[in-house]
Amino acid sequence: MIACYKKAESEPDFLKKKIQYTHFNSTYVQTILDTNMLKVGEYYTIEKLIEKMVIFSDNASLELIADKIGDDFFFQVMDDNGVDIKNLATQNDYISVRQYSSFFRMLYNSTYLTKQYSERCLEILSKSHYPMGIPRFLPKDVLVSHKFGEVGTVDSYVKQLHDCGIVYRKNSPYLICIMTKGHDFNYLSERMADISKIIYKNLNE
Repeated sequence: MIACYKKAESEPDFLKKKIQYTHFNSTYVQTILDTNMLKVGEYYTIEKLIEKMVIFSDNASLELIADKIGDDFFFQVMDDNGVDIKNLATQNDYISVRQYSSFFRMLYNSTYLTKQYSERCLEILSKSHYPMGIPRFLPKDVLVSHKFGEVGTVDSYVKQLHDCGIVYRKNSPYLICIMTKGHDFNYLSERMADISKIIYKNLNE
């Protein structure tokens, strides 16, 4: 998403370009799915694909966007933000909590993208269709711009589930990033929600 909006800064029509969805041939495995999937044969603008990728965590949209962005530009954007994905000594693309959370800090402060595009990214993140992590036990009127991620399948012995974002607590927003590892996705999501609830409660006391 950030790479797309960075490219749009120098190519104003980039987000309006349309891509046809023909088939899904991804190596990414998802267990947390949404029914709002791409339709074969349909054309989608890059901005619409960004929304589907982030809001619905749609990996088909991710594949189409990644192909349009290209590895070199993506690696450069990551490197600009202190994450050397290209030379990681692992095939799993692991990054730390500090590195991942830095992207939210960058968007909040508009230090990499323009203010307009930074706010647009946070707006999209606030529409995430994953209510089971950070926002689960928070008051419904508290806005949360966040993105979850998963590693493993239902049948995998070790699973990872993460959620990271900005909680717009009245007069005092805060950044929270929770990464978990265990054997059951439901248990991990409950623990993330519990941690988020405890932090919110303590900050309000």
